[in-house]
Amino acid sequence: MFSMISKSFTFEAAHKLSNTKNNVNNNIHGHSFSVEVFISDKNNNIKLKGLILDFSIFEKKVDKIK
Repeated sequence: MFSMISKSFTFEAAHKLSNTKNNVNNNIHGHSFSVEVFISDKNNNIKLKGLILDFSIFEKKVDKIK
């Protein structure tokens, strides 16, 4: 079994579908998304270094994909 750390976030996105006959989708409308990113400790860093990954480094990497 591996130790893990995770980061959760939500974001909103909007779009419209211009190639539809459904007027609701033809207008701009939005969706809400929830994401959770996990990092597993396959190299047993928690025992070797006391942590899986510095959380500030993890947050910077997650911020790149937001």
